[in-house]
Amino acid sequence: MNSGRSAFRVLCGLAALAALALIGSNVAMILLRGAKSLPEALTQPETLFALGTSLKTASISTVLCFVLAVPTAYLLTRTEFPGRAAVEMLLELTMSLPYIVLGVSLLILFSSPAGKALKAAGLPVVFSQNGIVLAQLTVNLPFAVQLASTAFRRADRKLEYVAGLLGAGEARRFFTILLPLCRHSLAGALVLVWSRALGEFGATLMLVGVTRMKTETLPANIYLNVSANDLDGALASAFLLLVISAASLAWPSVLPVWTKGGGVMCEPVLQLKDVTLRRGNFSLEGVKLALAEGEILALLGRTGAGKTLLLETAAGFCPPSGGQVLLQGREVRSIPLHRRNIGYLYQEYSLFPHLTAAQNIGYGLRMRRMRREEIRCQVEQLAGRFGLERVLNQYPGTLSGGEQQRVALARALALRPALLLLDEPFAALDPVTKRQLYGLLRQVRQEFGCAVLFVTHDFAEAQGLADRVGVLAGGELCGITPAEELYSAAWPAPPREFLGLVEQQEGETAYDANRVI
Repeated sequence: MNSGRSAFRVLCGLAALAALALIGSNVAMILLRGAKSLPEALTQPETLFALGTSLKTASISTVLCFVLAVPTAYLLTRTEFPGRAAVEMLLELTMSLPYIVLGVSLLILFSSPAGKALKAAGLPVVFSQNGIVLAQLTVNLPFAVQLASTAFRRADRKLEYVAGLLGAGEARRFFTILLPLCRHSLAGALVLVWSRALGEFGATLMLVGVTRMKTETLPANIYLNVSANDLDGALASAFLLLVISAASLAWPSVLPVWTKGGGVMCEPVLQLKDVTLRRGNFSLEGVKLALAEGEILALLGRTGAGKTLLLETAAGFCPPSGGQVLLQGREVRSIPLHRRNIGYLYQEYSLFPHLTAAQNIGYGLRMRRMRREEIRCQVEQLAGRFGLERVLNQYPGTLSGGEQQRVALARALALRPALLLLDEPFAALDPVTKRQLYGLLRQVRQEFGCAVLFVTHDFAEAQGLADRVGVLAGGELCGITPAEELYSAAWPAPPREFLGLVEQQEGETAYDANRVI
C-alpha cells in the first residue's frame, strides 16, 4: 500500500515539475530578455503610448465593470425573480466563449446604424479607444459579476437582518454592512479584473484593430513588434505587463484597502396563530403563542427542535408554510425589515466585525439619523449601563464572550425595541459570566419594558428568568405554562423530548430557580 502511494506521489511530482517547467520557462524568458530590452523600449514613443493607453483604458473599463457588476451580483444573491437561473447561465456561457467571438459580435453591433449614430454624436466605438474600453468591459463583466456574487454569498446574512432590525433600510444595509464586510474580497476582485483588462487582446483586435499610436495597447504593441520581427521590443512590453500585473496582485496583501478594521394583555406584542413551519424533513405544526408587553417567554427544546427557526419566523426572516405571525397586530412580513422595531441576538451575537463596540452600539441610532452628539451620549449611557466603558474603542474580535454579548444586547436595546428575540444567549458563556448576565436580563425587562422571547435548552434559564415557559417537542409546541409550574404542568400530551431533557439534567442544580438570580 505504501509503495503504491509512494509511486503515485512520484507520478504527481513529475507532472507538477513538467507543469512548473512549462510555466516557469515562459516567465523566465520574459524576465531575462524583457528586462534587458526594457531601457531601450522605454525610449520608443510607441511603447510609452501603448503603456499609457493600456493603463487608461483598463482603469476606465474596470470602474465601469464594477459599477455594473456589484448591483447585478446583489440582485442575483439577495432577490428571487423569474429567469434568475437563465441569467446565471448566460454569464457562465459568456465566460466560456473565446474573446475573439465576443469581439466579432461587438463589431457587427457597432457597425450597425446605431453605431454610426454614436460616431456622429462624437462617441465612435469601432477603431477607437472607446472600443478598447468596451471590449475590455464586455470580456470582464461576467467575470466580475461572478466574483462579486461569490463575495456576497459568503457574507453573513444574519448581520444584514440585525442591521435591518436596527432601522437600516435596504440601501443602507448594503452600504454600511454588506460592502464593508466584502471589502477585501471585492478589492481583490477589482485588482484581478484590472489585470485581465490590461492583457485583453482578442475582442479588442476584432473591434478596433491594431493601429500604431492610435489603438495600440501593450498586447497590441507586442503583436505589432512580433509582426515587424522585433522580438526584443515585444518581450520588453511583455515584461511591463508582467511587472504591472504582479504588482497589482500583490497590492491587496501589502496595503490595506479600507479601514479595519404575565400581566393583562391589551394587544399582544407578538402573536403566532397556527403557524406551520416546514424545512425539508423537519416541521413544526400549529404553533400558537401570544407575548405581552414586558413579558419574558422562554421556549425549551433540544438541539434541532426548531427553536432558532421559530425565532427567525417571529422576526419575519423565514415565511411560515401556514398560519400568521403578527407583530403589534400587523402581519410581520408586511412591515419593512427596518421598521419592525425588533431587537435580535443570535447565539454568536453577529456583531459587525469592521465596527468598534461603540460603533456597533450606535449603529441603529445612526440609521435613524440622530445627531452625532446625541448618539455619543446614548452610547456612553448604554456602555455605563452594561459595563462596557473600557472596550468602546475595541473591535469585536478583541472582546471576550461576555463583552461581545453585552455589546450585542446594548446594540439591540439602543432603539428601545418593542420585542427582543434571544437565541440561546448564554449558551457559550462561562458560569460566572452567565450569572452576571442573568440578573442583567431581568433588569433589562424592568428598565426597557420590551417583550422578550428567548429559546434555550437550559432549565435554569427557562424557569429562573421567564414568566412563562413553553416546550418544543415532537414537532409541536407542547403548551405554555407559568415558569413556577414547569414541572407540575398538565401537558396536553406526554412530551417525550421534554422528559428526555429532564432526565438529561436530573441530579443537577441547573434547574434550581434560585441559582440564576
